[in-house]
Amino acid sequence: MKQNNVINLSDYREEKEESLKDFSPIEFPAFEVDGYYTYPTLGIKMHCILITENSHIHNNEPVCIMEDQFGNIFAAEMEEDSTAGWFIIKKEDFLNSITNDSPPPRVG
Repeated sequence: MKQNNVINLSDYREEKEESLKDFSPIEFPAFEVDGYYTYPTLGIKMHCILITENSHIHNNEPVCIMEDQFGNIFAAEMEEDSTAGWFIIKKEDFLNSITNDSPPPRVG
């Protein structure tokens, strides 16, 4: 329990493990355009906006352009284990995670 701004790590881990039970461990080979995903251990949900052709900067690999529920846009190189730790979610789950009180998008 949280007392005097101190978090009991055992309790935190138990709560985190309990929350992960809601996600089925379906493995998928790659992100898809207009797909919705969550990385529950980080509390991130994202929408894959597009996948580029081979990138000049990233070893001629395709790059996935994504947005998170906070409005941040970011890119990730499409590697063999890119989807490790991610779970597929429904569009409604992503849209419901967007709130007016979310922090503004991060710059930089």
